[in-house]
Amino acid sequence: MSDSRQERVGRTFLISGAFGLIAALVTNLVAVMIFHKPSAAFFSPDWWSQWFPAYCVWPTFLIIGFALSSRRDPRADNRR
Repeated sequence: MSDSRQERVGRTFLISGAFGLIAALVTNLVAVMIFHKPSAAFFSPDWWSQWFPAYCVWPTFLIIGFALSSRRDPRADNRR
């Protein structure tokens, strides 16, 4: 994969991971505080099956994004 394409894909993963994590957190907080959903209470038995997957997926996207966007070719000559 070319460097510019790799950085673009990394940036896409970073943006989607950040927005997804923020959306999951805000939605979870709204469900707990406003709608008083017992399944949205953090670390309750129902929370694990309904919310935990989102808290696994979005940080994974962030990690992939950081890895792809910060990865540089060690053979590249950066002297100018």
